[in-house]
Amino acid sequence: MVKIFENTCTLAYPWDIATLAFWRKYPDPRVGHVKEVDTFHRSLNAETGELTTYRLIACETKLPGWVAALAGGTTRAYTLEQTVANPHTKTMTVRSRNVTGASVVMIDETCVYTQDELNPTCTKYRQVAHIKGNLYGARSALEQFAHSDMIAKSATGIKVVEDICHRLSTHGVQGLFEHLTNRPKMAFALAGSEPAPSAQ
Repeated sequence: MVKIFENTCTLAYPWDIATLAFWRKYPDPRVGHVKEVDTFHRSLNAETGELTTYRLIACETKLPGWVAALAGGTTRAYTLEQTVANPHTKTMTVRSRNVTGASVVMIDETCVYTQDELNPTCTKYRQVAHIKGNLYGARSALEQFAHSDMIAKSATGIKVVEDICHRLSTHGVQGLFEHLTNRPKMAFALAGSEPAPSAQ
């Protein structure tokens, strides 16, 4: 049995701004469970203009005792993420899957940012996650826990992106940079640099 989480919304900002905000989502105290973001591969397709990025994301999650016991007692979890951004079609697709705890519960998530066809000044966002518990006797409980956790984190994540979009629209990149310098430090890695903005 697989439990599905779905969420859609319209961001009142152009695709270029919305996707740039995605790259600047971390660090932020509201999504403080994300502790490290390591970008280990990036490639640009000269023919299509697609920018493909792979990141490994480390999170600290407060788990209920019974879930922590099933997961081996660890609270540090890693997720593998692939992002494909196409500035010509105004589409960015983010696919992720948990590496840690996959034998307990597997979460396959896809998020898509597309330019609103009816209103180019807005961006359509769609998030779909397939959650599959892998332990006999605890599958349903594991899936329900992961589903409830995603509901809360998804709403917070969208709020963070919207706030960054607002800052970009109001103060520009310089204003966002000044805001980011006041954020708590986070570990980033790509030859010593932070994640790059979306392809434009």
